[in-house]
Amino acid sequence: MKRIAVFASGNGSNFQVIAEQFKVAFVFSDRRNAYVLERAEKLGVPTFAFELKEFSDKQTYEEAIIQLLDQHQIDLVVLAGYMKIVGPTLLAQYEGRIINIHPAYLPEFPGAHGIEDAWNAGVAESGVTVHWVDSGVDTGQIIKQVRVPRLADDTLETFEARIHEAEYQLYPAVLEELGANRKRDFCVQQLKSSPLFAISLGGKEISHSNFWAWLIDLKVDGINPFVEVFIPSFYSSGYIYESCTREEDHRDLSIYYQQKGQGKCHIVENKLKSLPIGEQLLKYEQNFKKKNYEFSSGTITGLTKVLELQSWQFLSYKVISERIINILEHTKGISSINRELIMLYANDISCLSDLLLEEIESTKDRYVWKGSRYLEELKFDDVFLKYVSNEIAREIEREVMIPAFQSEWGLPKVAISFHNKKATIDIKYHQQFDDQEVGFIGIQIEGKQFRLHSGARIGESSLGNKDNLFNKLLELGYLENYSNKEIRGRESSLTKQYGKYGHDIYQYWNIGDMSRKELIICIKEELPKVINTITKGLDFIKEKS
Repeated sequence: MKRIAVFASGNGSNFQVIAEQFKVAFVFSDRRNAYVLERAEKLGVPTFAFELKEFSDKQTYEEAIIQLLDQHQIDLVVLAGYMKIVGPTLLAQYEGRIINIHPAYLPEFPGAHGIEDAWNAGVAESGVTVHWVDSGVDTGQIIKQVRVPRLADDTLETFEARIHEAEYQLYPAVLEELGANRKRDFCVQQLKSSPLFAISLGGKEISHSNFWAWLIDLKVDGINPFVEVFIPSFYSSGYIYESCTREEDHRDLSIYYQQKGQGKCHIVENKLKSLPIGEQLLKYEQNFKKKNYEFSSGTITGLTKVLELQSWQFLSYKVISERIINILEHTKGISSINRELIMLYANDISCLSDLLLEEIESTKDRYVWKGSRYLEELKFDDVFLKYVSNEIAREIEREVMIPAFQSEWGLPKVAISFHNKKATIDIKYHQQFDDQEVGFIGIQIEGKQFRLHSGARIGESSLGNKDNLFNKLLELGYLENYSNKEIRGRESSLTKQYGKYGHDIYQYWNIGDMSRKELIICIKEELPKVINTITKGLDFIKEKS
């Protein structure tokens, strides 16, 4: 996410709109009495102001600005009514990182009086433009622009008001596309007030897949423009759209089309709430059967890429939102009600993506076992937990060398499962007899508990009796006599000698809020004790009944 600073010289209405939606590192003004500074203080945004006349020349003035930008590690400078021309000193250091908004449809009516000039020229429409800043006046490369018509009953004041309203819509849209960091509170409020988002909570993946199927099938002027959300350059490649089906052979979406007379199918597997499984996707690809059609390619959707497969592209919810908005802006003939619904949906998934990714990023070095209050309010803490727990499990795989036994115990894997809004990470050795598991021992991490975990399959071993198993593990030194609210010298909340569920038993200590590095150290310390317990004589086969 990009850190932004806003530069303004006057009232600051564009700044207000930006700051309500995005995190602004600071506001700079070249006028000490500018009202934008008061707006910023009310919003809790840091302010800086100094004037050109306080410096010997413009170079030293801009050097002071550069020092400010560098100190705050600014990625993007946002000019919002900044009435100074950016000079060569600042431009040399921040070229390609400064944007400006202009109240006209450039290259029409550049300069300080774009609205008045358009009005006096009597044009039927003007507009608003966001562009990169270069050494000229409003000559930089255009990023995005919109038209604003002049109405029959317009006055200069009403025309100007609608131009400003267009600015308030366009600038946030551009900032979002450029990766500015949206405010958490804004995103939460956007989602809580959205009827589409409320409906989607009934099926967090199904609802999105249903909306995409409707969107792809939406015909506008003889074509289906939104198929290019998932298959870019669809029409320029000469493809002919046929249909989009839901849940055909358990596939989320199947997009059928013709390519030079050959029937093709592009599969979309939507993975917002769950994580993709490579074997399942390969099965969809290899087992695809439909008369006159062949599998062409696939798309995996989600928040972040967690899987790499040759014939499948990853498409994030953020990019889906951007593509929908881009197609919407360039497609006429969509009814006003459909346009409003599609834009609302695109904004919803953009906000949702921003929230979840920000939360994932903020916890990337910590062991996390529950979602934030914001995500709980939106009922998306379970989705967050699945992504972050998967990251933790993969990090354990990378950092911990898990030795194998040349015996019936086999090689353990880092396994992850979810139930009751909790993630469970297991590293276990399983003992097999006649291709059947008879028992296991290992480490389990669930919620705030780091568990020393073991279990036998009832009826297959005398160790299926929990007391027998506990006494055996006590004898081998894996578990401890428990009386002092401690296991391995660490605080525990156990109230009995051991915890149990099903045929399994465990002892645990509390891990709470700790770094992932500390968690991995714990695993590295405990794994040798698991192996030592097996070596010293834990054997479910010998104890078979």
